[in-house]
Amino acid sequence: MPSLRTIRNKIKTIKSTQQITRAMKMVATARLTRAQGRIIDARPFATRLEGLITEFSTELAHTDAEYDLHPLQVNHVSDNHGIVLLTSDKGLCGAFNTNILRYTLEFIKTHPNTTMFVAGKKGRDFCKRYEIKISKEYTSLFNNISYVHAESIGTDVIDFYNNTKPKSVLVIHQRFKSILQQELKSLQLLPLQNFLVDQNTKKPEYQSNYIFEPGKRELLNSLFPRYIKAQIYRALLESFAAEQAARMTAMDNATNNAEDLIDQMTLEVNKLRQASITRELADIVGTADAIR
Repeated sequence: MPSLRTIRNKIKTIKSTQQITRAMKMVATARLTRAQGRIIDARPFATRLEGLITEFSTELAHTDAEYDLHPLQVNHVSDNHGIVLLTSDKGLCGAFNTNILRYTLEFIKTHPNTTMFVAGKKGRDFCKRYEIKISKEYTSLFNNISYVHAESIGTDVIDFYNNTKPKSVLVIHQRFKSILQQELKSLQLLPLQNFLVDQNTKKPEYQSNYIFEPGKRELLNSLFPRYIKAQIYRALLESFAAEQAARMTAMDNATNNAEDLIDQMTLEVNKLRQASITRELADIVGTADAIR
């Protein structure tokens, strides 16, 4: 049985660890609050951009006889795929990275000809461990996410799609739903299928009478890459918020578990002290009886 000193040293160590986990929870909570605000701020731009592309695509499909698909809408017959993998740079966030990497590994087993674009050190280390080839890696961007990072990733992905012509490009990340719930998300980034229009459907009635300079086709062609980058930016924000929520929950659980351990060890210390006092009293009583 361990001595009183050993148990007390363990209690002291656990209390020190508990202070760290409590502080990490507070930091994660503050970062999550800011991340939620940034997600809300990014929604109007993404929603309006999607509405513009939908409107222009539908109108051109019914008014322009020479309308054809944008290169980012074209389906390619290929066995190649691309994955934009979003993980965290650090651990101590529960199963946040584990779920993403497990899903990614299963996808690669099914589709071995996959090109990786990895954001996050955990994803990079995962690819190196399983000897998965990385086309581009982006680390330390979650310290201060900006639209510049999304532009960099989006440009690389678009060039890859136009030059290599893979069957699809996916974004795999954790989507923030609530503090206690994060959802694994596999979003098809390319080809753009949600803006395809059937020209045989009834032509919609448009009330707008705007003059576009340059024309709608040129404007639409410039909006598609922006939409890709906006989707990546939203995924980065969602991933960061989900990471902070997962870390906050993990650190809260760790703090509570430390409290339980401290209570158990304190009880054990009290039992040992009581047993020691009882033995001392028994020795005193026995000595007194012997003297008498």
